[in-house]
Amino acid sequence: MTYNIRNGGRGREQALLEVLHHVQPDVAVFQEVRNPQLMEDWARSLGMRAMIAGGRSLFSVALLSRLPVVSWQRHRPFPPMLNPFLEAEVECLSGKRLRVYGVHLVPWYSVLMEWWRRWEIRAVLQRARAHLQDLCLLLGDFNTIGPSDTTSVRAMPLPLQLMILAQGGRIYRFAIPEVLRAGFVDCFRELHPNDAGHTLPTSAPNARLDFIFASPPLRPFLRACAVVREPDRVREASDHFPVVAEFDL
Repeated sequence: MTYNIRNGGRGREQALLEVLHHVQPDVAVFQEVRNPQLMEDWARSLGMRAMIAGGRSLFSVALLSRLPVVSWQRHRPFPPMLNPFLEAEVECLSGKRLRVYGVHLVPWYSVLMEWWRRWEIRAVLQRARAHLQDLCLLLGDFNTIGPSDTTSVRAMPLPLQLMILAQGGRIYRFAIPEVLRAGFVDCFRELHPNDAGHTLPTSAPNARLDFIFASPPLRPFLRACAVVREPDRVREASDHFPVVAEFDL
């Protein structure tokens, strides 16, 4: 599961926890984490273990796991990474080991920010490529549009509309192709080639920014991938819908 909880989840902690209890993920990666204690509280409530890739940035990436965590690390090669990314290895009930990379790339649709996101994802892939032939997940809020994805510019906030208008109406898409060229599989698009899969805003979704990618050896185990739209409080819990992928490991 990947979930951007929006500005630390302040004032929406209970709604977010209800979503987590509804989904019951085995492994969850969160973005925009501001309070490590909240992650610890959720971990206790869900019977999981929490790992927070904190640092000097405003937001952190965190991982909660119901599965045993063999190892984990925080990485922030700066430049280019604005937010640290998290790397962990968990052990499945079958004994198989799964490598997990959780990311939160820089926002905004400008061409400069998209170049920066490509720079960031290349830094992540420098590490992830070493495990491309293993069972490996790359997931998070990529803050960019996929090469085949649709979006509604008119439904975006005015500052974003003006930014895109200043670029001749173009939304640049450099970051996700880097992940695909590396060999990772877009889990949602693999199973839903014709579904927009928009993940935000929850009030009127117009873009898909949240992705779960699987390495080629993990792809045969993929059973489902969906944007989580239940329970009802998911719409007030954050401005992002979470995304969940199911693997039979």
